[in-house]
Amino acid sequence: MKTKRVWFFLVSTVIYMFLMSAAALASGSEQPGTVVDGSTLIQGSSSDCQVYLEEGADLDFGTPEITSDPVFPVLGSEQIVVDTGSGAASYGYYLASGGCGITRLQDNIARVDGHTDCYRQAEYVYLGLYMDRLENGSWHTVWYKDYSAQNVCSVSYAINVLVKPGYYYRIRAAHLAQTGDVREGNTSFTDGIPFGI
Repeated sequence: MKTKRVWFFLVSTVIYMFLMSAAALASGSEQPGTVVDGSTLIQGSSSDCQVYLEEGADLDFGTPEITSDPVFPVLGSEQIVVDTGSGAASYGYYLASGGCGITRLQDNIARVDGHTDCYRQAEYVYLGLYMDRLENGSWHTVWYKDYSAQNVCSVSYAINVLVKPGYYYRIRAAHLAQTGDVREGNTSFTDGIPFGI
């Protein structure tokens, strides 16, 4: 009788380990180190990205479709900065660089920020921020914010956003500078960071 219990225990343990391994493989798309659509899933509490103007960058940013449960800004946390200074050009005539970032403040609050920087004043400077949540192995846009200013050298935007815990999140940004017919743009995106995982 004792031998049957031991065998039952061993077989049960092997089956349990097999099922847990299969579950881990099935959810492997959401494990740290995995790259999903260009973003690496990391264990850190923040991720930043800085890009510089590339010739021939796709400038059709469009309006994203919210494809999942939306997230919401934390009231009173919005910060907007506009700079009307100028600098020296080394690549593009107007657009110098842009970047975005995401920081985990709490398991349900993310700090989102982005900036678009120009070498000199442009008639129109644009920053679009898009928050994506990783669900079932693919990114889904859950929040976005457009910000633009006229006759400035840079714009930056930062806000705290309430998020649904238990997921990875990343930020994508669109950067654009335009004066007359000269239109320069680029995109940036962060790695994915976990919230409440």
